[in-house]
Amino acid sequence: MASARLVYRACRPFNPMLLNNFITKSWAGVIRSKGFFWLATRPDLVGELSRGRRVGAHQPPGHVVGRCAQNPLAG
Repeated sequence: MASARLVYRACRPFNPMLLNNFITKSWAGVIRSKGFFWLATRPDLVGELSRGRRVGAHQPPGHVVGRCAQNPLAG
């Protein structure tokens, strides 16, 4: 069984409704995922998403401590 990794980086927040639609769908073939998200409706807060097999969790938001660089893919 091959494994793959995906890193998503963007210097803009997620639309809350679209992110919710994505999170609540089945992720066939995904064993685990973890990351932070930023919502357009709450630009000062950041949340954490983690998911392993069939179990998922969304952590309470924390405060944003940095800003995006001019080039989000740089370093």
